[in-house]
Amino acid sequence: MAKRPARQPVHQDRSAPVPTHWPAVDDELMRTLPPVLRAIVRALGFGRARELLEERGGAPIWIPVQKLAAFGLQPDEMQRLRVALEPHLNETRRITLPKVDKLFLRYRNEQILRDRGNRSAREIAQIHALTTRQVLNIFAQGDGPVSCRGQDEDSRQPDLFA
Repeated sequence: MAKRPARQPVHQDRSAPVPTHWPAVDDELMRTLPPVLRAIVRALGFGRARELLEERGGAPIWIPVQKLAAFGLQPDEMQRLRVALEPHLNETRRITLPKVDKLFLRYRNEQILRDRGNRSAREIAQIHALTTRQVLNIFAQGDGPVSCRGQDEDSRQPDLFA
């Protein structure tokens, strides 16, 4: 019995045009996002990425190779999404899209840390619909490890979880 050749992964159609127009996105926002979210926002822009993730986030999807439009995206958006997600796809061209809340949490936390010097924790909490305690926790995460107050660095108790 003859051996069948191994199945090769399906790759992007090289005859499809490479998009030349990409949405303008804030570099600071892009810096805060994990790689898959960065690729989605780069391809669609912040607003359209949010719409896609609200509808499909948290679930695995298949990115078609030649289909012009899918997921409610225009053909040019779909082509940019294909190109941007290509490095993140598995051999069957599937990817699990992150939930939409992941898009906002990091950006919101960056905004809170930027507003820290200009506004009080109470004002920031009201703006972002958070409690003051949540805002203070975000401040602490932005500062790194919190030192014990009133003690010098050498005399404080070592962190058992570091």
